[in-house]
Amino acid sequence: MAEKSTNNNNGLPKKKRSKTASIAKAEDRLSKLPDITLVHILSFLPTTNDVVRTCILSKRWKLIWYSVPKLCFCDTTTTVPEFQKLENYVDNCLEHRKKVDNKVKEYLSVDLEPGKCENDGYYYYYCLPKTVLNLRGLTILELRGIELGYSYGFPSLKSLSLENFRLSNNVTTDVLTKSFTDCPSLEKLSLSSYYIHKPLRVQSSSLKFVTLELQNVSLQVEAINLESLVLCRAFFGKINLSACKAIKNLSLSSCTWGMTDQSSFEELITSLPLLEDLTIDNSYHKSGLEHLTISNQHLKSLKLRNMNEESDMIKVVTIKSVPNLVSFCYKGNINCNISIESTNLLNGEFE
Repeated sequence: MAEKSTNNNNGLPKKKRSKTASIAKAEDRLSKLPDITLVHILSFLPTTNDVVRTCILSKRWKLIWYSVPKLCFCDTTTTVPEFQKLENYVDNCLEHRKKVDNKVKEYLSVDLEPGKCENDGYYYYYCLPKTVLNLRGLTILELRGIELGYSYGFPSLKSLSLENFRLSNNVTTDVLTKSFTDCPSLEKLSLSSYYIHKPLRVQSSSLKFVTLELQNVSLQVEAINLESLVLCRAFFGKINLSACKAIKNLSLSSCTWGMTDQSSFEELITSLPLLEDLTIDNSYHKSGLEHLTISNQHLKSLKLRNMNEESDMIKVVTIKSVPNLVSFCYKGNINCNISIESTNLLNGEFE
């Protein structure tokens, strides 16, 4: 069989295309993309550390990461020396971001495990530098394992999540209250901490969705447009919700009631004119409440979890004056006595 010719039409030998040349051509196509497209591609990388690494590709890529609208730092470092290196890295990244237009900054997430001092067992928390206040275009802020030492205000912020955080020794919960009021666009708030022990006031006319897990804290919520409220591990006798008349969805999980709090709880449920969905989860926690009475003219859905041992469970549930109730779900001890007065109940579930 005759060998295939490797000559081109001019009779000259064909040049073999090297893999290096193919890769270079592919890189050229990527580099020719406009900055806005490259920034969009980089925004899909999981962490800011991955994004920053692209700066070594070429001179053009060196500054591209400055404009990525998402800053995400995540680490499980547990020793203080390593934690301090990470702290310096985060500080440097935030400092570099000052060089670009503030409007491109939309999302900041810091998810850190506090560093532990081996000698005394004290946990070292990362304190956000005030450089973060330059992120004026921030719309989403998620912080975990950090320490707050000052108030902040972001005019465009819509969602704020603070988890496993604590306050610096020289500040009070007023820094949180001021921060909420200084974020006029804030609609969604989530707070979770076991280190807040002083009274907290949540005041905002823009808030619509709030989740609070603050154990045994005196809490006052003043949010006239609040639609959804989730309270976890709260002491009901220390909660003031009198200004929240727009609540449609209310969830109480592992909350504690004192002996004199039953009537105030019943009055609250009755006084919410727009309440449609109520969830009470009495699981894995002694509530201190034996007889629960629920009455609301607009309530449509009621879910009750009563999973405690018989000595700690809610023993009597009375549901009356609920003409719009169409769905009821009960999960828990079968020895609970439940009575329902509703002419429109369409769906009932007992487990």
